[in-house]
Amino acid sequence: MKRRAVLLHTMAAAALGVAGCGAAEAPRMVVVSPEQDGASIALRIGERLRLRLPAQLGTGYSWAPDPAPRLLRPTGQQVEAPERTRPGGTETQVFDFTAAATGRETLQLAYRRPWEPGTPARRFRLQVEIAP
Repeated sequence: MKRRAVLLHTMAAAALGVAGCGAAEAPRMVVVSPEQDGASIALRIGERLRLRLPAQLGTGYSWAPDPAPRLLRPTGQQVEAPERTRPGGTETQVFDFTAAATGRETLQLAYRRPWEPGTPARRFRLQVEIAP
């Protein structure tokens, strides 16, 4: 009888644990492409932003935030190679951010060679408004 009570108690605890640990929804991710240069987006705290920009990294050019964002926290950066690689070919730089504070700012990235100061070859701008 004691063994049965322990088994029932264990099963009840496991059932409550599973019921209370429902799969939490992942925060929404907004994916932005080069065609959205100059656009505006709205996020909530904790939501994610993924920015995908083409780059010819073999030429020394790359994208980088300029200046660093105040309201968005960088959470990752990677390079995606095309299916067919060619010397001087285009790759995709991917930047991930999480909305960390409320407010409005312009996320800016500059496309330049790090050793060449001055005006970048290109700029990408995105107006971001973050709500609670």
